[in-house]
Amino acid sequence: GTGISGALALDGTAAQQSDGWQVATNLQGLSGTRAQLNGLARNNGTLSMTAKGSAPLALVNTFIAPRNLQGQAQFDLAVNGPPNLSAVSGSVTTTGARLSAPNFKIALNDVALRATLNQGRATLDTSAAVSSGGRITMRGPINNLAGSMTANLEIALQGLKLVDPELYETTINGALNVR
Repeated sequence: GTGISGALALDGTAAQQSDGWQVATNLQGLSGTRAQLNGLARNNGTLSMTAKGSAPLALVNTFIAPRNLQGQAQFDLAVNGPPNLSAVSGSVTTTGARLSAPNFKIALNDVALRATLNQGRATLDTSAAVSSGGRITMRGPINNLAGSMTANLEIALQGLKLVDPELYETTINGALNVR
């Protein structure tokens, strides 16, 4: 399961006006989920909307199993234009999140992520402590989110300790660039 439980409460208004629907909603519940969605859905299909709030990261666990993600994500997003990723701007952040990967016998603790979105591009700044020892940081852009998703990510490994009790124990320091 996802580890998500609880009631969900949604209230709001949608008022039709000459150029579209003015929407104001408030959602609360489900393991700390809260969100406010406000703005205009125009008759021509474009949006001028904001979404602010937080949601449990465990919502993605069904898609990443057997890996497991815990913690909360905060988001402050806007969509101005057609309903696609190129019209989204804002940020998604986490602090103190945890990702366990039992098939790799490792976990990432104290995951701090900031993803800034603008015109179909995400700029990442993330760091995490590795359960076996050491730290990983990753920074850089992912371009064209709705298409080829080209990236230029800088990854730093700081005292990363990897262990397989029957084969090896090693510590890695270094830098990688993923393009």
